[in-house]
Amino acid sequence: MNWRVNPETTHSGPPPTFSQEEKAHLTDHLKLIASCGYGYSRSDVVDMATEYDIFLGKGDKEHPLSLKLFRLFMQRWPELKLLNPVGLRFNVPKPPTRKLCQHITQNLAISLTSMI
Repeated sequence: MNWRVNPETTHSGPPPTFSQEEKAHLTDHLKLIASCGYGYSRSDVVDMATEYDIFLGKGDKEHPLSLKLFRLFMQRWPELKLLNPVGLRFNVPKPPTRKLCQHITQNLAISLTSMI
């Protein structure tokens, strides 16, 4: 038996915090929120990842994750992108106007009365 270690299957340092599936779950959530026009700051993403880590039973509140995790996460998931707060402000959906709310309410009232 050859006792050499394959360098592609071993890494120095601690094991990854999240499995590939767990990272994909977190990424899907971030994409969903972005598709609604909202976003998270770096610290929000780190806090969310820390809470997810605690939920999975892998970490605790005394040892929160760091911004290093965020940088590595962003390198591994290039489809996620950073926007400055001004960019996020322009992506947020506009609230409905008073006229639109009245129109929706009238249509709802008509629909409800026609059901009776």
